[in-house]
Amino acid sequence: DGQAWRWFVVYCAIPCVLSMILGFWFVPESPRWLLTKGRHDEAVAILRHGAEKNGKDGMEVFPTNIIITYDEATSTSDNS
Repeated sequence: DGQAWRWFVVYCAIPCVLSMILGFWFVPESPRWLLTKGRHDEAVAILRHGAEKNGKDGMEVFPTNIIITYDEATSTSDNS
């Protein structure tokens, strides 16, 4: 059957499509992106959650009064 390769491509694409769809629901926004949008509290919450997943106390690593800033001048890359 000359069409078998098409089904093979569809079967190979299914895991990619599923992971992309599930990623939209389960992967949080980047803390860096949130900081660029002025969403400081959400960025800190994600960083605390990451610290806890790594066995650290999120409130100790990122205390309540912490101020995290985004400095665009130091985060851009120059390829020259």
